[in-house]
This record gives sequence, C-alpha cells and structure tokens, in this order.
Amino acid sequence: MTAHRCLFPALFVLTAALGACSSQNDTISTPVVRPPSVAPAGIYEGTWTSTATGDSTAVTAFLDSDETMMVFDADGALIASGVYATIEDARSISWTARVFEPVTSTDATTGETTTSTAITTLTAGGSYAEQASLLLTFTRSGGETGTLALNYDEAAYESRSDVSLIQGRWGMKDAYGAATISLNVDAGGGFSGSDENNCSYSGRFSIITQQYNLYGVTLTSSCPGDTSSSTTSGLATLKAATTTSAKTLISVSTAQKAAVLLKLKPL
Repeated sequence: MTAHRCLFPALFVLTAALGACSSQNDTISTPVVRPPSVAPAGIYEGTWTSTATGDSTAVTAFLDSDETMMVFDADGALIASGVYATIEDARSISWTARVFEPVTSTDATTGETTTSTAITTLTAGGSYAEQASLLLTFTRSGGETGTLALNYDEAAYESRSDVSLIQGRWGMKDAYGAATISLNVDAGGGFSGSDENNCSYSGRFSIITQQYNLYGVTLTSSCPGDTSSSTTSGLATLKAATTTSAKTLISVSTAQKAAVLLKLKPL
C-alpha cells in the first residue's frame, strides 16, 4: 500500500414483439448504450517532464466531467490537483493546480530525519484530442517549467463503476503478511479503517457516472498527535487484475494542505 498524506443517465433500449393468441417466443434485446463521456474526462497515463533537467516521471491522471484534474506518480511522491477548463472548438485546455511533494530534512544535532510536505502551485495550458491525448506545458510558482504528455487509457476508464465492485475489505500487507492498512467498504460506499501507525480513516466512495470507472471519494484521517483530523476529497478507480497483480483500488484525494494516495488490494 502506498499511503501519502502530504452524469449521464444510463440509456436502455428494450425491444419486444407482443402478439395476442400467439405461442411464439420472441427474443428480448436489452443493449446498454454507453453515453458519451464529456471530453476530456477519463483516465490517462503519461509523463511529467522537467524542462531544466530533462527528467521524466511516469504519472497517471484522473479527469472527471466536473473539471477536476488530478495527476500523481506511482508512490505519491508527486500529487497535483486542481481545476481544468476547455475551449471545445479549439480543443484547448488550461489547468491550475496545487502540487504536493515530500521533503526530507535532517536535524544537524540529533541526526533525526523528518518528512514534511512542500506545496507549490502551477499553471498549465495546451491541447487535447478527444479520447486520445493531452499535451500541456506548465510553469510552477518557483519558476520551473515542464511538459505533461498524457495518453487516454480506454480500457481503464470505459468499464462500469458500482459500489458492489468495491465493497469488502481492502488494504496492503508487508513482506511478512501483516496488514499495514485495512479499510472496510460497506454496501453504501462508506468505509472506515486504520493503519499500522494507529491512524484512523473514514469516508465514502460515490458513483459519478456508472458507465465509467471513476468514483468520487472523501477521506477523513487522524493520527496520534494530530490536533485535528484532515479531510480530503478526490477521485478513485478500480484497476483490473493482471496476470501478475490482483485488482487494485486506487484513491487520490487532496485539500489545501494535504494529499493522500491509497493503493489497496483485497484482504
């Protein structure tokens, strides 16, 4: 588990032939028509590249139809969240976001290391191709520039979401089989749990558009020593199992001063 704190309605077409005094058995066809997703909503995979260093980081992006855009790397060392806007005729997109990154410092006297969260902002602009790609250039508040190149992941996004698919016990185990975090998701999408540091978690997953594999999520967390709990909101998806990995419930959520990435497996 990686945990970093740092509508369209369904359309059903039904056809049936009815005949009085007939013994004929007619086939009833009930195709489900997938409503078009609001461009550029979707799940994307790609790279975040620094102009100054040329270093590229593999990232995933979640975009919902409510103009929320969240970008994160595999272990939560980079989480960016904000609001996008588009001009449809020009296929242009802009994005303003907060960027959350861990910063480690060492006490010169004790040698003790502590990790805090550095928060910066960025503005970005570029273009999108519907259900295909996004290409943006960004400038961060510290002056750093870079590019974000993303490709639409049809298989990841264009599958149904349902609370029943994520109901149950989720978490992650260490190398010795002990759970380092455990969450129980109920039939209504509500969840609660805790981790190995005695931090507690609660919140809810909600359906956005059932034909697409993005969920809304709110998460409240509290750890020993905290003066108050922290509530974040964001997006989640259920990543399908592969030949080498079980299915994964991925949730990324942020607030003004906090970001949380959870990557959970069935327990």
